[in-house]
Amino acid sequence: ESAAAARAEFHARPLPVTHFNPMFEIEPSSAPLTETMDVVQHGVKRAEERARFDEQMSSKAAEEAAAKAEAAKAAAEEEDRLRREFRKGTVFKANPVPDYGELAHKGVAAVKDPAALTEPKSPNFASK
Repeated sequence: ESAAAARAEFHARPLPVTHFNPMFEIEPSSAPLTETMDVVQHGVKRAEERARFDEQMSSKAAEEAAAKAEAAKAAAEEEDRLRREFRKGTVFKANPVPDYGELAHKGVAAVKDPAALTEPKSPNFASK
């Protein structure tokens, strides 16, 4: 029983004996250590470009909106000016009756009606 228990217990085996070539010896590398580079991933670069593009587009849209608002304001002012001018022109002002006596020396005379005025007569009422 103790022999079975001893066999069941784990024992690591030693490394096999190897005979290395004495001419072959491992030496540390004389090459310089690898230097790390800052790697910029394409997705990060593209995100930066897109952010710049979005900023340019938003500033352009803001400029266009400001120009459109200014044009609308100028159009409203012009329309208001035209409306005031039109209303000023539509105010009724009566012209005075011309003085034909003053205009007679220029060849302008009053128009005379060729038919004479009717003379009123008293009616003949019949009495019975």
